[in-house]
Amino acid sequence: MKKKTLYTLLGALAVLMIIYLIQLSTHTKLSVKESTVQIFPDFSPNAVAKIAAYQDTAAEKRLVLEKSHGRWVVKSNFNAKAQEKQIEKLLETLKGMRGQLRSTKEELLSDFEIGEEETFHLVLYDKEGTELNHLLVGKKGPDWKSSFVRRSGESNVYLANENLLTQFGIYGEGERELDFNRWTDLKIFDFAEKELTRVAVNTPRRKRVFEKREETPEIREDTTEAQTPMLPSVEYEWVQTLPNYESLEERKIVNLVRGLANLRASEVVDPTQVDKSGLSRPRYTVELTLKDGRSLVVSVGELRDKEAGSRYCRSSESDLVYIIPNFQFESIFERPFEK
Repeated sequence: MKKKTLYTLLGALAVLMIIYLIQLSTHTKLSVKESTVQIFPDFSPNAVAKIAAYQDTAAEKRLVLEKSHGRWVVKSNFNAKAQEKQIEKLLETLKGMRGQLRSTKEELLSDFEIGEEETFHLVLYDKEGTELNHLLVGKKGPDWKSSFVRRSGESNVYLANENLLTQFGIYGEGERELDFNRWTDLKIFDFAEKELTRVAVNTPRRKRVFEKREETPEIREDTTEAQTPMLPSVEYEWVQTLPNYESLEERKIVNLVRGLANLRASEVVDPTQVDKSGLSRPRYTVELTLKDGRSLVVSVGELRDKEAGSRYCRSSESDLVYIIPNFQFESIFERPFEK
């Protein structure tokens, strides 16, 4: 066989191989695409008014999120306000969740850790309390981003493109204990720092009052040819108004105000079961006044225990009892007044 003929045949063979590989790749992609389905077709996040998540069926171990008067609360955490964005993220994840069918046999459910007893349940309800969707989540998939799921009442198991367990703070194997505080908005106040106009700090040893006052800086003469009139810019300063001696420097007052506006708890505790909290007759309080005229009081009680390094705290805006780190207590009632 001549070399020219051989090269021609080899070239033709190479072309045919390329065409075959392209067709095989296209067929594979289409097959995978066609086998991937949406877990909850026609899912509407706006229709969801209640979410329940659990593995252990005991009522006290269930996470319950519920929409009340237009905003979400953690029903299982003493109706504390919830982290709205985190719930929105969960619902959007469910809306876009897709999966590949991996099994249809009921006897294989335990292989995916997705039987009724051993698995993680996520149930969604509408505002009338009617069940909208019920998802069972088994073990994680081949990578940390995927998991095996099935719809309640069905034996079809899908490898989903999401691992919902990570959104609930569950990463390892074994018992899946839910942390209610993970879904709770632990920021004690809902106002911004700029809204505060008056702060009164009360302790057994002192009372200090600070006020934000308007100041108008000196207007400099405009020497430009245009002679454009210059409007004074309104600025504010924090000053101590009580007592009129040992005044705190403004830098420390601003840090104190900022700390109060951003006061954040580590958890919420049962307000009916708290003994020796010191909140019935608190020795440490802060009176806050906002520019809209609203007034509120934050009370800080005793140490939770000698080794905890945290204290009980309550705002006059709600009946919730928070736990705040002791360093936050010190940043409000002690450190600003140290010489």
